[in-house]
Amino acid sequence: MTAVGTASAPIDDDASDNDGNDGPVGPFHRYCLLATNLLLITCDQLHQITYNLPSSERKKVAKEVTEWNAHVEGFFQDEVVRDCLRQTWDVSTCVGKLKNVIALLIARLDDSRTRLNAQDFISVLSMLR
Repeated sequence: MTAVGTASAPIDDDASDNDGNDGPVGPFHRYCLLATNLLLITCDQLHQITYNLPSSERKKVAKEVTEWNAHVEGFFQDEVVRDCLRQTWDVSTCVGKLKNVIALLIARLDDSRTRLNAQDFISVLSMLR
């Protein structure tokens, strides 16, 4: 599992994303990293959330956050999700638009649905068309 506040880099083998002027990480790769990081919960955020909780509750929340972060990283590694990100990127590389898409993804979650899946991303893109 991924530790709280860490992010592994999504892998994008599409060489067309690296225009040679960008170093080893091309623009689409950075876009994918940004999308991932928008959903990760950092150590600082975890501390703010759990500051006044009893120790047992802090441990429980920390475990859930670690699981969430691992889920987020896995979600953005999914091939269908990557295709959806590519479609989002092709329409607009604007960070604000990406944040709107991420907000629509998060809005799909509730007490009974605590994890995202590729179909969620497809549904969000369909709503935006």
